Amino acid sequence: MPPLRTAQQCRQKVSELIAEAVPEPDAVRREGLLGMADQWIKVARRRHQSPG
Repeated sequence: MPPLRTAQQCRQKVSELIAEAVPEPDAVRREGLLGMADQWIKVARRRHQSPG
């Protein structure tokens, strides 16, 4: 199992996904990228809140 990402790494992934989604001409793909960004935001919040 790969190591868990830190909250900072999750936020970086969110930035990358949004940057990819902004110029995306395909609305379905753009929506998918933004949906994945939402999921990474949730992961980042859990990582930030978890002790250790």
